[in-house]
Amino acid sequence: MALTKEDLLAISQIFSEQIKPLDEKLTKIEERMTALEERVTRLEERMAALEERMTALEERMTALEERVTVLEGRVSHLEECVINLEGRATRMELLMENDMLPRLQNIEACYTSTYKRYAHGTDQIETMQEDINTLKKVVQEHSEKLKRLA
Repeated sequence: MALTKEDLLAISQIFSEQIKPLDEKLTKIEERMTALEERVTRLEERMAALEERMTALEERMTALEERVTVLEGRVSHLEECVINLEGRATRMELLMENDMLPRLQNIEACYTSTYKRYAHGTDQIETMQEDINTLKKVVQEHSEKLKRLA
């Protein structure tokens, strides 16, 4: 059985009609694929930007970690210094309490007793000055009387 041109044309039209919905579906799929490709491209670009930011953050974190390590070393040194100073302060407190304070109390006692003696002596000195002045007058009077008698 041989097919005529009309038969082939009819078969072609039948296939055309049946393929038309498939063509439409393929077109829609191609449009969706294009849209998906665009979205994937945008996502890839965003991912690249995120990776760059993450790299920058990692570098900054590394720098911060280095700085923190340096600071930790300095703080440890300062802690050692503070401990040393606390020990020295304790020794100074003990020295002042056990050595300096008794000496200061002794100096104070000596000063107070000396002050009392001088304060009492001041009154005696004034009395002695008056007595000396009186003696001077008497000696002068007696010297004049002896000169007159001689």
